[in-house]
Amino acid sequence: MRIASCPRCGADVVSDADQCTYCGAPFATQSASAEGAHDHAPVAPTPAVVPVAPPRPDAGEFGLGLWYLVTMLALACVVFGTGWALEDKRYWLATVAVVVWAGPLPFALLLGGVLWRARWGGVLPGFAFALAQLVIHTVLMWMARGHLRDDHVGIASMFAGGSLAGFLVGRALHEMMRRMRARTGP
Repeated sequence: MRIASCPRCGADVVSDADQCTYCGAPFATQSASAEGAHDHAPVAPTPAVVPVAPPRPDAGEFGLGLWYLVTMLALACVVFGTGWALEDKRYWLATVAVVVWAGPLPFALLLGGVLWRARWGGVLPGFAFALAQLVIHTVLMWMARGHLRDDHVGIASMFAGGSLAGFLVGRALHEMMRRMRARTGP
């Protein structure tokens, strides 16, 4: 039994096979003898129109490293703190604070999600930041008012959810761009 290589994917195949067992590419066969015998010659592959290679796990990957994620999360913390400093501690939901928490904070996290080259964790930093934001926001409101009400938790949840949504949209955009880059090549 002779072994040949598939011209499409490079996998090892038996020389008298009709198609590749790995990628399914069909092979054309030729007659082995001039007398009209019906045995097959070595595999004469059908040329592939588009060469297909097994995708690499990091194909199309782009972005910046872990230091970038840490920098973006630190910037998000500064933006969150700025919103808290502008908040009206008696009324809650001061217009300027709402604009900061609902605009620049999710946008900064969206950029962080798009530009981060995730070697681990994927969306975990977004969930971690949103959970920390929810807890810190709720605790600060509790400390400022001396009691905790359901609207305090709702307000904190709203801004944490917006931040998480920004990061998740950024990761989804990153993955979409990575796949497009992998398809088109370097």
